[in-house]
Amino acid sequence: MKLTDFQEAFPDDAACMRFLEETVWANGRHCPDCGCLNTVPLAGKAAARHLYHCRDCHKQFTVTSGTWLHSRKLPLTKYFEILYYSVNSSFGMASTRIAEWTGVSQKSVWKILQAFRELQGFWLTMADKLANTVEFDTKYVGGKPRKAKGETGQKVKNKRGRGTDKQPVFVAAERQGEVRATVVPDESEATIRPLAEAQVDPQAHIMSDGDGAFAKIARSFALHSQCSHRDWDFARDGVHNNTAESFNSWVEHMRDVHFFVSKPHLQRYVNDVMSRWNLRVAVEREVTHRGQRVVRVFMEKMPLLDRLRTIFVHAVGCQVRRDRITGGIAVASCRSCPSY
Repeated sequence: MKLTDFQEAFPDDAACMRFLEETVWANGRHCPDCGCLNTVPLAGKAAARHLYHCRDCHKQFTVTSGTWLHSRKLPLTKYFEILYYSVNSSFGMASTRIAEWTGVSQKSVWKILQAFRELQGFWLTMADKLANTVEFDTKYVGGKPRKAKGETGQKVKNKRGRGTDKQPVFVAAERQGEVRATVVPDESEATIRPLAEAQVDPQAHIMSDGDGAFAKIARSFALHSQCSHRDWDFARDGVHNNTAESFNSWVEHMRDVHFFVSKPHLQRYVNDVMSRWNLRVAVEREVTHRGQRVVRVFMEKMPLLDRLRTIFVHAVGCQVRRDRITGGIAVASCRSCPSY
């Protein structure tokens, strides 16, 4: 979506509020505190603020109440402009660059993007379990380069895989489906098993590499197949974990966008990559293969506004607050929305 088209769609805060109301209240306007549907709009000056009154708990609210957009200091159009630059790019954009283009301070842009990444993770917690064929893999993020120079100038080869100081990320990817990626303290069976059982359907067919922890975890599922990368076995009769490896390459692209990602905030950046992967649509196209026209399925990005609607529909209950002392994110409070 072009920036000019986006600015025409959201010229002022009223247009942004209407978009949020249509998205968050798609099933009817409700109170974010008690879930009551018996609400009325207020008149007078309160109408310009899109303020409503709940006849049950007698509280006043707007569509941003109970979300990370509540008690904002900047105009709502600035928030949408910042999200446009981040979401519309292929692998995100650094807060320093967005700050230059929007005229907002880098710290404010960083906080807004972090809150939005937290919301993306909150939305994925409500998604269905992965089913059919699910691939397991572990991605190691950060750390020193594989080949570098030591303090005395000699060449040093840093360790890869298990035993490294890098931060592990457990990845479960459904073929032609969604993916779940979770930052974990270690890659042991005791750590990964609860995540796998919570994210994957018990009737799924698990595929993994030769990791022994995955082999033990897969006993809780219907079927398990594996290929040993150590023996140069990467794909055999449809047995592979290339889908999970492809997602890992997306995670690796964070190093091309963000100069540094700290471990306490890594999960939020992984949420952003997950959201980009999951919010894609399958498109059939005719291509030429060995001189013949064949139909292939390609995964393309979902339209920008549709992606925002999918994420914002679960905005109520996800709040991110700033630490008044350090300026960083101190509390990320997520609660399930009431049943309406």
